[in-house]
Amino acid sequence: MHLRSVGLAALIALLTNAATPFTSSFPALFPTTRVLAQAASSQEKEALRLLKQGWQQFHTNQYQAALESFQQALAICKTIGNRKGEGYSLIGLGSSYIGLEDVSKAINYYQQSLTIAREVGSRDLEATSLHNLGNAYNALKDYAKAIEYCQQALTILRQIKNREVERKVLGVLGDAYIALEDYAKGIDYYQQVLTIASELKDRKGEVKWLNKLGLAYYNLEDYAKAIDYYQHMWAIAREVQDRQAEGSSLYVLGSIYLLLGDYALAIDYLQQSLTIVQKLKDRRMEGYVLVQMGWAYGYQNNYSKAIESEQKVLTIAREIKDRELEVSALNILGQVAHFLQHDYGTAINYYQQGLTIAREIKDRESEEPLLVNLGTSYDALGDYAKAIEYQQQALAMAREFKNSRNQGINLNYLGLALLHAGQLDEAQKTLLEGIQVWESIRTKLGSQDSLKISFFDQQAETYDLLQRVYIAQNQPLMALEISERSRARAFIDLLTRRLSSKPTIPGASQFCKKTRERELYSRVIIANKVGIMWML
Repeated sequence: MHLRSVGLAALIALLTNAATPFTSSFPALFPTTRVLAQAASSQEKEALRLLKQGWQQFHTNQYQAALESFQQALAICKTIGNRKGEGYSLIGLGSSYIGLEDVSKAINYYQQSLTIAREVGSRDLEATSLHNLGNAYNALKDYAKAIEYCQQALTILRQIKNREVERKVLGVLGDAYIALEDYAKGIDYYQQVLTIASELKDRKGEVKWLNKLGLAYYNLEDYAKAIDYYQHMWAIAREVQDRQAEGSSLYVLGSIYLLLGDYALAIDYLQQSLTIVQKLKDRRMEGYVLVQMGWAYGYQNNYSKAIESEQKVLTIAREIKDRELEVSALNILGQVAHFLQHDYGTAINYYQQGLTIAREIKDRESEEPLLVNLGTSYDALGDYAKAIEYQQQALAMAREFKNSRNQGINLNYLGLALLHAGQLDEAQKTLLEGIQVWESIRTKLGSQDSLKISFFDQQAETYDLLQRVYIAQNQPLMALEISERSRARAFIDLLTRRLSSKPTIPGASQFCKKTRERELYSRVIIANKVGIMWML
């Protein structure tokens, strides 16, 4: 059984951004005291006061008030001919418009400040303007321009040795390359930011970038590295007593172990996260932790706890009007109805409610697993045409999202529906593709045997289904080959680690040929499922 959860990657990304609001990157730097430190006249002192006041208002989200302060400061700087002061006033105006979500106006002000910086030869103002332009274009998803401006800023900042702002620019570059799915470059920039944060002894900064690195490796489906980064994040969060980051890292660790099939460890991490978020009175996060706990209990066939968790989620979702959370609760309640109560009509009703909401709020990542689950319930009702239709829709979405694990699950269930419909050739092709997907993920788990063992439990169903297809096609030798291939996975991993070169072992097909004359097989009917007993 593969229970299907919703939107983990999106939620992890949300957690990453929740701790660091977009406007926190603005301004890149503002050396107010250097600009007007020698203020002698009352006008210069007033401009300095307004600039300081504007940034205080900006950082307390009073963007309209900040706008007025910076406009007054700009007027004074123009009157007294302080060009650098004009430049930094323009930076303030641009950042205020970022807060007001008018990025186009912000870019106009940043361009004006860049022009002044180059006219007066101010390298720090130029770097500030370029960084903020890069950040603004990043917000507009114009990643090519974001990278162009940030690379120019980076060159200047390294020349003037400003490490504090350099790491902010590196962070924007990392975000841009990750958005372009150039993970190698994105991770490299994140690593550089992490190094600088460590040099500056900014432990909270380390937490932020460990989170982003963990998310990058999660998206690459390199779960072993993702776990390493989130473990490190958790350790630092505890050290600096950042309870929100601690709860988030525990949540993600629990979610990854849930994905890999280590349900006991997943519940342990999630329970610790739940304790923290409840103390913080973070109802939204509490809901998402309970969602994952519901999945974990469901996988363990502890349906009473699964139902209890999801009923709490539904209550929280409706209380705080979080429709994404409501979708998650409806999804797992549907699976409880399906797998525990065998009430497929009720399950379909829950899934359809969730699907309707997911489409209303344009949450496509949550839509995909609901399609899978609808297909599974229609399969159980014997409506194989609908089952195949839903599974094909879900598979198309998983491919669009480039989510290998979801593709593996979708291919498994599509293969099952095709088998039930008697479309054996299509079932064979689909399940072989599913096995290739599972094995590609397995190679990314490195040397962590415990992860591979728990993960193999999930992919074993696809191997078993393919054996059933070959038996139905009267191809017992191919069925035996798949059986041997399934059992050989852990053995091959062990040899690969211990030998300097790739191991060469007799293929399963060779084994089948050698034993052809001695082979017998039988089909065993257990609980309405076809099992296979091999006797040599």
